[in-house]
Amino acid sequence: ISFIIQRYSMDIFSDGISIKDTVSIPDMVGDVNLFFHQDGDRSEAEVEIMIACPEMRGKQLGRTSLCAMMWYAFSFLGTRRFVAKIKDHNSACIGMMSSVGFTFVRKVAVFKEVEMVLEPDSGMIAAWEEHLRIFSILRP
Repeated sequence: ISFIIQRYSMDIFSDGISIKDTVSIPDMVGDVNLFFHQDGDRSEAEVEIMIACPEMRGKQLGRTSLCAMMWYAFSFLGTRRFVAKIKDHNSACIGMMSSVGFTFVRKVAVFKEVEMVLEPDSGMIAAWEEHLRIFSILRP
């Protein structure tokens, strides 16, 4: 399952007037993906996130998209365990995953990766829902 992360751009004329009344073309910023390894079993998923545009990093797009994907998988697919494999030098991603609730499991030296896992509880699900409401992804 993949969610595409987009932003809508507004063109600005040299006189500073924005063209709000025309359709903006969305720019792809990145994506978040879930992979189910057991055929038909959705209880565990590997999660992957990428924000490709450097200028869009650090703006909570990754965190919000990740929470939306995991909330969807938990609420509608029955996923109860999320696994992330992150390049060991990607401290920003490791920090973001930790802030969402992932915990370190092990380092896989041969792949230069760390493995992290999250088994969300009802408190985490409620926190994700609140986070998604703040960003207007979920409506009350």
